[in-house]
Formats: sequence, C-alpha cells, structure tokens
Amino acid sequence: MCSSVRRISGQSKEAKANLFSKDLAGPHFFVVVYRSEERLTNPVVDALEKFNKTEYAKFKLTTSNLGLEDKTLTMCVEFPDRESVMGYYYKFLAQLAPAKPFSDHKFYNFVITRDNFQIFYRTKSLDEYLTFFDKSYQK
Repeated sequence: MCSSVRRISGQSKEAKANLFSKDLAGPHFFVVVYRSEERLTNPVVDALEKFNKTEYAKFKLTTSNLGLEDKTLTMCVEFPDRESVMGYYYKFLAQLAPAKPFSDHKFYNFVITRDNFQIFYRTKSLDEYLTFFDKSYQK
C-alpha cells in the first residue's frame, strides 16, 4: 500500500516537472529565491544591480521582485538567449554567491525562459522547476 502511494506521489511530481517546455530558445531570466521573512530584498537587489552595471551593462538588465507564497523572487531580466544567461549564472556563482548577503543565507538560483517562468509562477512548483533546471541547463 505504501509503495503505491509513493508511486502516485512521484508520478504527480514528475507530471508537474513535465509541464515545463524543453524549448530553451529565446529570452531568459535569472532568478534568486529566498524566504520573505528574512527581509533580504534590498541587499539582494543592490548586489545584483551593482553586478549588472559593472559586468553586464551591455544587456541593460532590469531587476524586479515578486512574492511567491512565503518566498521572494528577485529577477534580472531580460537575457536574449540561453548562452548569455548561463554565462551570467556561472559568473554569479563564482563572484556573488560567496559574498554577502548570499553567503549568509539559503538561496536558490536558476535561469528560466520567459515561457517557463509563466508556468512556474502559476504552478508555484519550485522543487519541480529546480529538478528541470538541473537536467536541462547544467553541464
């Protein structure tokens, strides 16, 4: 009985992960997710905007915030393609992630297409999207 419950649950999670489009062409966003109660929006936005101005001025990125249940999403938009956003992602991991405020708190960082972001925000499926991200974007 327990194994069938797990199987159904697993199928449900897998079905949610399959909601995301495997078409990774087109505009992308870089997203940082953290718990809203930590009140990190200003330090996160400040760090990202400084990084964007010094390292990625040519993209003319804008930073915005959205609430998602008990979490806050800070996004840098808009990258023209997967290649440019992944360059940003790896540079973020190397330069910003080890520094404050990122080093002192738990964050989730990922990139996402504009179309998949709409699905992600509607379904609120953070864990499922992170699984999709790992499979679809990581080297």
